[in-house]
Amino acid sequence: PIPMASFTFDGVNITSHCVDSDGLRFRQADGIAVPSEVWEKQAAYLQFLYTNFAKAPAAEIVINRICRAFREGPGHDGIIDLAIALESLVEAKLEIKFQFCLFNSLIYSGDVEGRGGTFALLQDLYDVRSSVVHGSKIGRSIRKKLVNVSENWNKLLDIARTNLTYYIEHCRVCSSEEWVDHLRSLSFGGSRIEAGG
Repeated sequence: PIPMASFTFDGVNITSHCVDSDGLRFRQADGIAVPSEVWEKQAAYLQFLYTNFAKAPAAEIVINRICRAFREGPGHDGIIDLAIALESLVEAKLEIKFQFCLFNSLIYSGDVEGRGGTFALLQDLYDVRSSVVHGSKIGRSIRKKLVNVSENWNKLLDIARTNLTYYIEHCRVCSSEEWVDHLRSLSFGGSRIEAGG
């Protein structure tokens, strides 16, 4: 799959990019060999993101942090960026870690069976992020969690992209003001929104 961080969209044209050897900057590429159906799907996704951007207040920070996390990889900076992206989607004020894991696993996993594993992976991400941010000693438990986060990095990026899409679609169909109530509704078995295409 082609990560969305490899493309930019100016409202009309989509430009392909590749990452410089230092991994910190994007430069324009003459072209990337992408099957046409993958390119069309990516183009449609970017058009969806950018045309609905204004209706979703948290979208800009989430997109930027996902792109940075993609570039950085599962090191300390990438983990912090990805956690910020996912935390920006849930607007938790109390029981932040629990709500971070619960709401993001509810959004990502439409089926009940997959939620437990997603919840546990998000707990590990949040614990590693907290250890790094607070300068805690990296003990055996955190090292194990860091390994799990690293091994599941692509899944974590997929969770972030999927949840961003769901958030933007909700803001497009309903409104950003109803987002927090919608998350609470999901936790009590409320209906998920249906994508409009």
